[in-house]
Amino acid sequence: MDASGNKFKAKQCFGPLCNGIYRSLESFHKNKKGLGGRKEKCIECVRYDRGTKKRNDNILIEKYIDGKKVTLKSCTVCGEFKELNQYSNAKGQLYNKYPSCKSCENKRLKDYYKDNKAKVNEKGKKYYQENREIDFRKI
Repeated sequence: MDASGNKFKAKQCFGPLCNGIYRSLESFHKNKKGLGGRKEKCIECVRYDRGTKKRNDNILIEKYIDGKKVTLKSCTVCGEFKELNQYSNAKGQLYNKYPSCKSCENKRLKDYYKDNKAKVNEKGKKYYQENREIDFRKI
């Protein structure tokens, strides 16, 4: 509780991953002496400090922007925290999102196409020959 008697719902993390981002109280270990009864670093930052979690692992954080709660996820390629709509959907993946953001994934696919242009074109021609009778415009 703060001086006015309100309970804390979020707390600012000062760890190496968050750099002052507000996170929900469930993201912090309990500590009787800490502000709001929680430690100053979130669980993810503590794990990173211990070396058990890499910086580019999938991490979800909640940030409050203009009073609205926004969920951010870290990209495994560039390491930036971006909103969930910046990630493609993927069943079976952690948080049902790809580990890398759309911009990094597009860059990876473009690089693959440059390196394997003949292989990709041959595969497309083969698929067309096998499925020629299907009129894709009607689908």
